[in-house]
Amino acid sequence: MVASLVNDLLVLCPNAELGCPTTCARYLLAGHLRDACGFVEVKCSGCDDLVLRKDAAEEDCMHQVLECAYCFESFRRIDMEAHESHCPQILAECPYCTTDQTRATITAHTAACPAAPTACGASTIGCPWAGARRDLPAHASICAFTLLRPVLAAHTARLETLELENRALRKKIDILLPPGRDDDGPVYDDQTIQLLTEQEHLRGDVERLSASLGEMEIKQSMLLMNETLRTKEEMAGMRAAINGMRMQIHWLLTARLQRAGPGPGPGERAEGAGSVRRVPEGAAGAQGDRVKL
Repeated sequence: MVASLVNDLLVLCPNAELGCPTTCARYLLAGHLRDACGFVEVKCSGCDDLVLRKDAAEEDCMHQVLECAYCFESFRRIDMEAHESHCPQILAECPYCTTDQTRATITAHTAACPAAPTACGASTIGCPWAGARRDLPAHASICAFTLLRPVLAAHTARLETLELENRALRKKIDILLPPGRDDDGPVYDDQTIQLLTEQEHLRGDVERLSASLGEMEIKQSMLLMNETLRTKEEMAGMRAAINGMRMQIHWLLTARLQRAGPGPGPGERAEGAGSVRRVPEGAAGAQGDRVKL
């Protein structure tokens, strides 16, 4: 009984999201999908590819390659409808001048179309005119707001400057005369207010000088650091040069000693150029006695 009640319930076709509008009893749903639903994939009548049943009723093969009549690109028959919905070469009518433009150029044409509605360039300062773009130059030549626009812009800039100055003065006044002061509080005379004002100016000058001194200290520190680094580099270069000279002198002395060879021993003397003759000890004693006699 429960199964009968469930089968009698009305249900949507599972392909409703694809576009099938059928609503039927649950027990009829299988037959609908098997025989009638146009959004079920079946074999194409001209080839073995799958197409929707609603497209398979066509006599021609839906997978046949066709050429677009507008952009001359090739697409399958089944895809041609989707391509034509956004083909860039299909003509579209301009909404302002009703001329035919391609979809690829309609955006640029609309942005510069002489019949497109536009506002006056001085609309930001109050000009209410709006009309076709082709009429804008004629309107601008006689528009009072356009002629006054440079003057109004200068006045606007001047007002902004005055507002900034007013805020600064208001801040100083609030410092000198606090808004929450009681009526019984001290009342400053003109001389006191002038002194307080000069004090504020001096305080501002001192703050600027402090900032300048801080910047100078930073610059001096950077200069000292750079000079110290440069001096260290020069000293390192000098040490390297001295070590190189020491090594060269040591090498020269070593080479000279090697060329000189061992010196003469005791009891030898040089004869001629580099010859050495040993004198017997007995002969040396006889010669000494002869000299004494």
